[in-house]
Amino acid sequence: MNQIRAHIKDCAIVTILYVGSYQVVAFLIDPLQIYFGTLTFASLAFLPHGIRVLSAIFYGAKNSFLYIFFASCVVMFLNGQPDRTELTQLLQLLSNACCVPIALLILRFGFGDEHISLKNVSARTWRSFLVLVVFSSLLNGVMQHLAINLGGTETNDFSLHLTFAIGDIIGAIVTFVIAHYFLKIFHGLGRQ
Repeated sequence: MNQIRAHIKDCAIVTILYVGSYQVVAFLIDPLQIYFGTLTFASLAFLPHGIRVLSAIFYGAKNSFLYIFFASCVVMFLNGQPDRTELTQLLQLLSNACCVPIALLILRFGFGDEHISLKNVSARTWRSFLVLVVFSSLLNGVMQHLAINLGGTETNDFSLHLTFAIGDIIGAIVTFVIAHYFLKIFHGLGRQ
């Protein structure tokens, strides 16, 4: 019973952070991109990707898949995507949820479990997290591009997968900087 409560709490935390970061993108970053005329199907600073990566780091591949899938469903319910077909929306939900867990599993196979976890944090750990951000962003870019094309949504943007990847990388870095800032604040409050 305690394990179920812990999963519900963890899922709620991830969902709140994911939905909140998505709303910042939808109501602040995307309107700025529209104003400057650079918005396509992808945001150039997609903050939820940082939440995806942190979720995978903290909760593992299996749990983060479930938490992000649920959070993506909540985002889709709240925001909708009327310009995309139902099949595209389903494929994008799956891409959102599985890009980081797949990248995490592949990198753990290559680096080893001890380097892509918070058990023994070292300089190599941070490098492996950066590789995880870049690799999962590239994987998500390809998967989102395939979801849009296979789902029957028409777009003329050939470089869409690169836009997704760049937006994910920038968004993850911004999310990591924000998380670092808040951790420093809470650590300072804990000393007092």
